[in-house]
Amino acid sequence: MKVLVTGGAGYIGSIASKHLLDAAHSVAVFVYLEVCHRAAIDRRAEFI
Repeated sequence: MKVLVTGGAGYIGSIASKHLLDAAHSVAVFVYLEVCHRAAIDRRAEFI
């Protein structure tokens, strides 16, 4: 399943993304990096 995670660089969004990716879902992360860190986004996710 394709899933869009908004706020994927935050605490909850990054953990949710990791669990979705571990469950073999396709994840796209949409986030405003002015207040978050790029390093928190899983490398397997598509970054928007």
